[in-house]
Amino acid sequence: MGFIQKLQSKIHDQKRKIRTKLFISYFLIIFLAITMIGIFSFYHSRKSIEQKTQTASRMITSQIQKNLELNYEQIRNLMLLPYYNTQFINGVNQYDFMDDLERNSFYQDVRDFFSRSFFVPTRKDFVGIYIFLRNGNLLYNSRSIPETGAQKFFAEQLSDDEELSHDGRVRFSGAYLDPGSLSERYLFSASIRIKDISDYNRYTTVIAEFDFDVIDDICEDAGLFEQSRILLVDGQGRVVYSTGGDTPAELFHPETFSRMSGMFDTFWSEIEGETYMATYNHSPLSGWKSVTLIPQKSIFEASDKIKQATLLIAGLSFLITILLSLLFSSRITKPLIQLQQSVANCKVGGAKDRLAISCNDEIGTITDSINTMIYEMNDLLTSQYLYQLKLKESEIELLCSKINPHFLYNTLESIRSMADYHNVEDIASMVRALGDMFRYSIQGTHGSAAVSEEVQHVKDYLLIQTKRFGERLQYKLNIESGILDKPILRLILQPIVENAIQHGLERKKGGGLITINGYESEQGIIFEVIDNGLGIDAEALRSLQQAIAMYADNPGRQMDGSHIGLLNVHARIVLQCGSNYGISLESQTGAGGAGTHVIISQPVQKSTADKSRGDSLCIK
Repeated sequence: MGFIQKLQSKIHDQKRKIRTKLFISYFLIIFLAITMIGIFSFYHSRKSIEQKTQTASRMITSQIQKNLELNYEQIRNLMLLPYYNTQFINGVNQYDFMDDLERNSFYQDVRDFFSRSFFVPTRKDFVGIYIFLRNGNLLYNSRSIPETGAQKFFAEQLSDDEELSHDGRVRFSGAYLDPGSLSERYLFSASIRIKDISDYNRYTTVIAEFDFDVIDDICEDAGLFEQSRILLVDGQGRVVYSTGGDTPAELFHPETFSRMSGMFDTFWSEIEGETYMATYNHSPLSGWKSVTLIPQKSIFEASDKIKQATLLIAGLSFLITILLSLLFSSRITKPLIQLQQSVANCKVGGAKDRLAISCNDEIGTITDSINTMIYEMNDLLTSQYLYQLKLKESEIELLCSKINPHFLYNTLESIRSMADYHNVEDIASMVRALGDMFRYSIQGTHGSAAVSEEVQHVKDYLLIQTKRFGERLQYKLNIESGILDKPILRLILQPIVENAIQHGLERKKGGGLITINGYESEQGIIFEVIDNGLGIDAEALRSLQQAIAMYADNPGRQMDGSHIGLLNVHARIVLQCGSNYGISLESQTGAGGAGTHVIISQPVQKSTADKSRGDSLCIK
């Protein structure tokens, strides 16, 4: 216990030394500079990388979509060839009336036509073709799948759906396992209904199967980021094709797919615990969506390296700062320590030796002045002189208390003028607001002020905070014009607004909004401070409401260390106006509607035009 007390005493003594203050000052300046530069560079690089990646992703996805659309168009044109073969159309129309010999001849004609159309020139992704009559019977099959198996497998393709009911429209299916292959291979099909223009009830259905070789070639040449993947998703949200580990014919991520309602867009999405930049294009021809997924960690890998380098440089800079601070502070404070020790040896009324400190700077000048003072003190140390000296010290302290605020205001005004001269409007407006706040606050919490003055004080505070938080902080003021000249207690709004920002909005992700309403009601003048921040959990809210109730019953009680700003405003209102007025609050937490609602009430007062600001405000 004694060791701890000695350690605390030693730390307290070190904090009082100029050397410690200089060291802390140097360290804080370097720390703030490096931190600000690091944050700015990291944020700027991250934003720039995100924008460039988004642009590149859209370009790549658009190029993939163009190549895919060309492939879809080629398939569509291939499927439309039977429309231009009069012999095929006539044969289909007369098929029911043909004898076996005529049907065999027609079969040979169909085989020759589709062999020439689909196998010359050869498409590397073409697998086979099936022609079904209107009654569902298989007319022609280029593969070795049994007729009954093909009819059963493509029964869904032959359904009378809307997509096949229009002439010339090709229907693209989703991915499915190849029914004619022993190995696991996925295919997709293109279907078209060939109709006689003179009689739509006469038709055949042509189904062509393709593998994904051409689509593989298109996607392999995309040049995506490492660990990125390309998917094709059909209209039902099922995977058709993927360069990653997605299984064809399975449902794609439902939440991500639900956001793909347009023709083209880019957004962030979390899939299986990992965040991706998703870019998609919708194909009106196939009904599929081409989706590009780029992992966030791949995008910001360079940014993370910048962050690591910044932290390393910051660590080295802090180490160098500590060494330089110790070195320079030691050189600066060593003569001061000698001067302190020499002055401490001087005793009032005794013999005074000349201080032996040799410096050519301000400390040397101070030493010479002290030596001169020592000689003069031997002749002037009388009781009357000591009395006059104490009197002068009191006058100096009083003068300093008057000069300091005036000096501060002049300094702020000089800064504002320089900002105006250099057209730095943000600095000028912040300095102007800070000066106005000091002028208003220096008058203390006693007495009253007009509502317009109190509101202007809050505006100045919010101006400074909005410069700090940027778009993350917004506010609305709804003050009835009829109460602007009404007197209220001073400094009752700004502490509540500051509390809302500090505890409700500062740690909130995304934008925050503070709404301040002021109006007159039967209960008196009412102010509402409403924020959409994190809110107060139930236990803390209950504790705070109990503390407010205690101050209403006993406003003179000692305040604890928590919620002192809010309780201070409440206690002053209760002391001035009675327990029927003061502060009440409500708060909620959670995604369903977080935020805090503080209500400040005090009675309507007579005009203060003929009253001193120091008089009691409330009329009881």
